Amino acid sequence: MKYLPATMLSALCLLILVDQTKAQKREDREIGFAKKINVSQLDVGLPQQKFDEWFRNLVGSEAIVVWELNDCGEQTGSAADRKRDLPTCAQAEAKLTDGRKVIVMIAIGTLKKGLTGRPVVFDLVIEHEGQFSTVKHLSELTKEIKDRSK
Repeated sequence: MKYLPATMLSALCLLILVDQTKAQKREDREIGFAKKINVSQLDVGLPQQKFDEWFRNLVGSEAIVVWELNDCGEQTGSAADRKRDLPTCAQAEAKLTDGRKVIVMIAIGTLKKGLTGRPVVFDLVIEHEGQFSTVKHLSELTKEIKDRSK
């Protein structure tokens, strides 16, 4: 077994660190973009308000909200994925105090092109004890959350 010289190993580690830093900056930028989307652009039945403020008001101050950037669930795991320009979703997942999860995925662009096109709601799900309920419009979430809390 051959070992890499220390200088080559250091250079390799630096390249990996730089790549991870770029990826984190991209994720921070794209999630920041999604948080600032005017929620009325995603659903005309909603007020002029930043998405993250609207979502926080919806789920309550005690809810734990986690954001991530993902492929909108579109990867198949096949080699063909490497050739595709997969969509990019900013996902907000809130864990409510009663154990339910509210998941909103907003399509904001693609992996290769970055932020592009008009943001749209890709998926809305409420999960409770392994049961999933899909919601069609953001404006329906308030009713769904209140109805299911009874």
